[in-house]
Amino acid sequence: MTPHPNRCPYCGSPTTTTGHHIPAPPPFPLDAEQIVRCLGFLVTLARQVIAKPGEAIPSVDRLTLDLGAAMGVHLPTRQDGVAVTPGGTTVRSGLLPYGATSIPAALDRETA
Repeated sequence: MTPHPNRCPYCGSPTTTTGHHIPAPPPFPLDAEQIVRCLGFLVTLARQVIAKPGEAIPSVDRLTLDLGAAMGVHLPTRQDGVAVTPGGTTVRSGLLPYGATSIPAALDRETA
């Protein structure tokens, strides 16, 4: 069995005509969750810039969760998270920080 002329006979990776390995491009550094979070932030920022005076804009969390659902990417959420900002306003947040495990998944004993 003769190996392909531009393939390494040992690992099968592509080679030049002189037999040197062609370096593979590095993998994409972002995962799907990071891409959705970035897009959610950018879309919210763009909506705030082009919003008409008095127009209600969904929060970054809500828009990111909707975008993740539309793209089929699971984002970790909390049940009823309420935070108080330093200014004293109450903010309801459903999106957990990047890399966190959602509370129902953390409490699920079958996956542990």
